[in-house]
Amino acid sequence: MKPKNRFFCKDSGKLKLLFESEKKAGLFIKFNSEEIESESGYSPIRTYFCISCNGWHVTSKSEIADTKSKTEQVLESYYEEKNRKAFAREQKIAIEEELLAKIDNKINEIEITQRSGELKDCIAQIDSVYEDLEHAKKLKIGKRKLKIIKNKLNIFLFVKEIATTEKSENE
Repeated sequence: MKPKNRFFCKDSGKLKLLFESEKKAGLFIKFNSEEIESESGYSPIRTYFCISCNGWHVTSKSEIADTKSKTEQVLESYYEEKNRKAFAREQKIAIEEELLAKIDNKINEIEITQRSGELKDCIAQIDSVYEDLEHAKKLKIGKRKLKIIKNKLNIFLFVKEIATTEKSENE
């Protein structure tokens, strides 16, 4: 008996008989187990599905191992890493949104301070926003969002310069 359906199974690292269905594997055991036992001293007694080969194999081992196949281990690692990256991405987005909200609040405070005419406080607040922008760059927040914030700050700086020159001219 020389079966023609031998394939290398990457999961087990051996040449294995591969069957399209459990029924065909069972029939192979039924009609060939005695001949195989007389040749090798052991015979196949059960079938199992191999996810690596996407087919059925036969084995002489009676117990079903509780261990995961190499393919199952690789797939499990893949999904764990995928979930870890998704969680990290969600955390990064939450941090970005929090930082942008903080910057927006500071810009609103700058507008209020600017209207009140307290230039020293306004300058300190603008510097604080620039520090937050540097932090945002490290987080790699979208360039477009950062450009909008910088444009707002530049307007404040321009207004501040005008106010400073007017004040110095009046003195």
